Amino acid sequence: MDDDSEVGFDGEPVAPEPREVHVLNKTAGVVSTARDPQGRPTVTDLVPSERRLYPVGRLDADTTGLILLTNDGELAHRLTHP
Repeated sequence: MDDDSEVGFDGEPVAPEPREVHVLNKTAGVVSTARDPQGRPTVTDLVPSERRLYPVGRLDADTTGLILLTNDGELAHRLTHP
């Protein structure tokens, strides 16, 4: 693939989403997942974004502290895997 190549779907060009990275000070009572089957508030609920964000790392629900959220899978992988 070169700079002149394009990717499309149903005849429409497809481009990568812009990267989003958020640093969140997680409060107690919020789970560090994207969805919770028990209906508890999640870290993704606290960040206004139209993109699908994923938490990088985990904190217990009752723990407070910084957590990253991103839509960049490569960045998340580099940060969580040695």
